[in-house]
Amino acid sequence: MINTNQLSLWEMGSGNLCGVAKRLPGERIAAAEDVAAAYNGVKSAVADVTGADMPLVIARQVHGADVHVVGAKDASGGLCPVNLDLPGDALVTNERGVLVGVVTADCVPILLCSKNKVAAVHAGWRGMVAGVIQNTITAMAVTDIAAYIGAAICQSCYEVGGDVAEQFPVAFVMPGQKDKYYIDLRGCAENILRGCGVEDIVMASDCTRCNSEIYWSHRAHGLERGNQLTFVGLCNDAKWHFSDRAGRLYFSRRELSV
Repeated sequence: MINTNQLSLWEMGSGNLCGVAKRLPGERIAAAEDVAAAYNGVKSAVADVTGADMPLVIARQVHGADVHVVGAKDASGGLCPVNLDLPGDALVTNERGVLVGVVTADCVPILLCSKNKVAAVHAGWRGMVAGVIQNTITAMAVTDIAAYIGAAICQSCYEVGGDVAEQFPVAFVMPGQKDKYYIDLRGCAENILRGCGVEDIVMASDCTRCNSEIYWSHRAHGLERGNQLTFVGLCNDAKWHFSDRAGRLYFSRRELSV
């Protein structure tokens, strides 16, 4: 079951539906049926707002840089909301009426929107270094991109060793005690986006670890947790707008409500 505190939906661009569902259950803390019910609850809430049943595509994330162009056929057909036969960390679609999403619990979720294509990116430190953001923009092959960077672990909470820190630009690395460093993952993601020509960027301010009572955080909760789901889709009707259904349950117009 999804409640209004867990789910935020908003419009980015004309007819692009974006959403974040916080603290969804995972298989380590809930039965498969309960996990499926939670993700189906998100889709039901989207249908309530849009009037359309939109399939949700989620890849089996591997902390890499592979990007897949997907459609409705790539949605999971079983209880598990993840397509286990689709390994990768970014999804692009130009198919209207389809949602693409990523699951995170400290890593950086990124949504990319254009007039006719959208993408969802899971950017952990490995994927970011490997080029998952750049690869996604290349796969979209458009220039009118607006970006949303979602809630993720903040620099003050993201302590790493020197082997990780040395792979990031020094502008996003803060020295800590002894041989430890702190990485600004979201700042680095924003810098990469701007380097790819994306200027229209909205960034959520929440840290998942600092706000671990609201978000799942791998650093705070370990493996006994679920994930956040961050998703985007092109609506079937290019002229559709949220204002038509602004009074429906689950709807929030606040772009930074998450």
